[in-house]
Amino acid sequence: MKTIFTIISIFAFAAMSFGQASDDCNGCTPQPLNPKVQTVQNDAKGLLYDNGDFVTGIDPTGPDSSILQGANNTLGGNFKNTLGYSIADDFTIASGSWQVDSIVVYGYQTGSPTTSPFTGLFIRIYDGDPAGSGTVVWGDTTTNILSDTYWTEVYRASSTWGTTRPIMALTAATPTLTLTAGTYWIDVQTEGSASYSGPWCAPVTIAGVENTGDDGYQRNGSVFNPWLDSGTSYGLGLPFKIYGSTVSNIEENTDETRIYPNPSNSIINIEAGEQITKVIVYDQMGTAVNTVETPGTSAQIETSNMNPGVYHILIETATGISSTQIVVE
Repeated sequence: MKTIFTIISIFAFAAMSFGQASDDCNGCTPQPLNPKVQTVQNDAKGLLYDNGDFVTGIDPTGPDSSILQGANNTLGGNFKNTLGYSIADDFTIASGSWQVDSIVVYGYQTGSPTTSPFTGLFIRIYDGDPAGSGTVVWGDTTTNILSDTYWTEVYRASSTWGTTRPIMALTAATPTLTLTAGTYWIDVQTEGSASYSGPWCAPVTIAGVENTGDDGYQRNGSVFNPWLDSGTSYGLGLPFKIYGSTVSNIEENTDETRIYPNPSNSIINIEAGEQITKVIVYDQMGTAVNTVETPGTSAQIETSNMNPGVYHILIETATGISSTQIVVE
């Protein structure tokens, strides 16, 4: 009788650990929002896009931390391939084309050592919102493209410096991936060791900020749902980096859209013949440095706090996307 009970308990634990949608910190005490000053090195050669970090605390004597902020409760989201889970998020190529050499994502398995337990990485790229009309333009859910995985020297935790959730980097080699200008969604799944729970995706986390403004999805089977924190219901985002090179610099700009003055040292005005949904300014590395969302047909970009140089400005409207270069003096 004791043996039967033990077997049932093991299966119950497995269903709870591996089938649940998120790794939540139920019962945790909300943490105060205490921003920490961080020095971030930007020496990554070939970095085209960075969707956000997860490090909230720098420890000069040891591993860093990724800690829940405020009343947030979700430590990570399930993105286990064989259970049909994935995490998805969007990115935009302002102009030209990208030859993508590799993509790096991040995840953990609770209780694992600092030697990465991950064994699989599966990525799909959509040409639009996967919950809407977006279709897969690259990748699948069956081809394992994991080329490297290692510990980031960061722990995910509910508070202080917990050491049961070491976050791993997972690199996908993508030599056949070329993307032209537009907005895409990346859909990520992983596989890991059956000895630990998960795999879990630690969301974008910013020190001192509960609401990071992200709008990622978690897929369960064939359904994409907004990935929301279980404590605050704020949207969560997928940390990922895209590496490669810019193939060309194709500018697409409609005659109905006016951008002035250009060059500018203070304000750039945007006027369109239709409603503008979003304006995004990218630097030469493809990193978004300024975003404005507006319900009208005009918008303004503050440039006085931007470094002098050439930027790409992308205007999203109800009928499409246009982009051009701007110069900040």
